[in-house]
Amino acid sequence: MNDKNFHEMMLSLKDVRLEELAVSCLIASQRCFDEVSDLLTPEVFYDEKIRTVYQAINTMITNGQSVDIITLTQYMIENPQKGVSVTPADIAELSSLVASTVNCYQYAATLRDLWQRRQVLAKVVGLMDSAADRTQNIDEVLEQTADAIKAVADNTTTCIETAADATKELERMVSDMLGGRTTGTRTGFVCLDERGGLRPQALTVIAGYPGQGKSAIALQMAVNAAIEGEPTAFYTLEMSKAELVGRAVAADSGVKVSSILYNPNSMTQSEWKRYNMGVQRISSLPIYFDERAVTSVEAIIQSARTLVRKKHIKGIFVDYLQILVNNRKSGKGDEAFLGDTVRAFKNLAKSENIFVVLLSQLSRNHDSKEPTADYLRGSGQIFEGCDNCYLLFRPEVTGGTYSGVHSDIDPHGTAQVTVAKCRNGSVGGKYIIGFVPELTKFHELDGPPPKKGFMPERHEEDPF
Repeated sequence: MNDKNFHEMMLSLKDVRLEELAVSCLIASQRCFDEVSDLLTPEVFYDEKIRTVYQAINTMITNGQSVDIITLTQYMIENPQKGVSVTPADIAELSSLVASTVNCYQYAATLRDLWQRRQVLAKVVGLMDSAADRTQNIDEVLEQTADAIKAVADNTTTCIETAADATKELERMVSDMLGGRTTGTRTGFVCLDERGGLRPQALTVIAGYPGQGKSAIALQMAVNAAIEGEPTAFYTLEMSKAELVGRAVAADSGVKVSSILYNPNSMTQSEWKRYNMGVQRISSLPIYFDERAVTSVEAIIQSARTLVRKKHIKGIFVDYLQILVNNRKSGKGDEAFLGDTVRAFKNLAKSENIFVVLLSQLSRNHDSKEPTADYLRGSGQIFEGCDNCYLLFRPEVTGGTYSGVHSDIDPHGTAQVTVAKCRNGSVGGKYIIGFVPELTKFHELDGPPPKKGFMPERHEEDPF
């Protein structure tokens, strides 16, 4: 094959227009980047200018920056690439293309296919001289050929697996359960752990009325998971990382949250000792925070992907869904946005093989009633899109009581967890756990839940 033929064949395996459309999608929606980040790499792009733009987008998103026509233009101006000129007009032209973000995955898959074909062609041409050289050992030629083909095949992105692969995974799950291990990350709460805990690739929603303790129980799960050696990340739009850690230290040490966060001068010598021990224990746990990432759904997802690669986290907690509506960039209505958000986090869980826990509010119109999944605020798609849904209820917040089988339980210092949906267990179960308000701590009860009118004996040395 002469150089002219080779060049013509290489040109036939490129599609600059498709490269432009793919990059246009990435500028329009960071969610597109999350969907195709495993397919696209800089070398996939044949056109040098478009490749440079893609590298800029990749760097910005990895660093937690939002990408749009303005921020990308500014980045290109501040970070000029030697030998490649990308002007503001170039960015504007790419942004103005009528590219359907729905087709972004198809664009990316096609571009990767073309790149792999170019690789095959280049490898074949490179081996032609070796094959024609009769002085070279044929076994060496064959080995070079096999290595070249394998190198191309190894770059193929595929999720296709056989029944044998799935069976091996099933056998590992059964073996783990026979050995007393859950198939997911332990939460520290029996009613959840007996259903497999927080399983990889599963999306779990914990819903409750405002002020019922959703953040507290999620934080308790994150701490319990970290104690078991499972790294997690916690994203919240309501509290700083210092406030979150302060709550975790309070739950661990038995020192009131109000004392730690607002009035440390009131702490006794004994409390200071417990506080310092709590700080030491909590600071050693693999729990990660990224306060820059809470600006949008896309930023959280990209941050989570980065933490999976760099810190090997097993799951994330997001506090909470409805507040993300206020930070949306699209003009979609609440229900459509929340539906898209749940699906995006479910895709994240599957693609990164981690668990995702989303906190969700329930409608305030029913806050004195025992909750049901129908009260999920903003969208029925939340319930449809999740694998598990647990409803948290503390009637003492509104002066109410439990109903049904727990109607005789004293609501003070307790909470009810209702299993509204579960992919791997029965639904409808209602479980009573303990709650210590001054520590914002949920915990398993040592015995049967207290009945109404029963006053448990308390001791001076009891820190709770």
